[in-house]
Amino acid sequence: MRSLATPFCCDLVELEIATLCYLVNAFTIYPCSVRQESKGLQIRESIKIEAAPAQIFALYQDVAGWASWDPEVVRASLPDGLALNARGWLKPTTGPKAKIRVVEVTKGKSFSIASRLPLCNMLFGHDLVEVEGATLATHWVTFSGPLSFLFRRLVGSQIQASLPRTMRGLKRASEVSIGR
Repeated sequence: MRSLATPFCCDLVELEIATLCYLVNAFTIYPCSVRQESKGLQIRESIKIEAAPAQIFALYQDVAGWASWDPEVVRASLPDGLALNARGWLKPTTGPKAKIRVVEVTKGKSFSIASRLPLCNMLFGHDLVEVEGATLATHWVTFSGPLSFLFRRLVGSQIQASLPRTMRGLKRASEVSIGR
């Protein structure tokens, strides 16, 4: 906690250092190839995949096939495909079918999907970064809104527990598709 005697600029320097450290850590490939992070109302999981981002993104574009590599998905549908503002649904292994909407797509690099709960918005992000001939795939989930703290606790713990399996499934499917 900052005392009244501590200049505000010191807080800014600390924030910049923390941001820099986060960025360095976010793109570090860990020996175990899986990294999990949970801060506040965000859950994040990364894994190194021996495949090009375009090959992994092709799995993302096959929405009907998500259940083949993500053990937490029973079925998913985006009738207009993985396109900005496309709407559809996703049926998780536990819980009801959820309406989803694509809110960001950068072909070959990232996409984000939004879903709503009562007084809470969930944003599911998927990022691909090429690193030394491989790809660092990161999936993250953020909770926002008046009841975000509650849903982070209720739903977030399950997501946090299952995200490593999802990432391993994506890795297997991506590397199998190229014969590794």
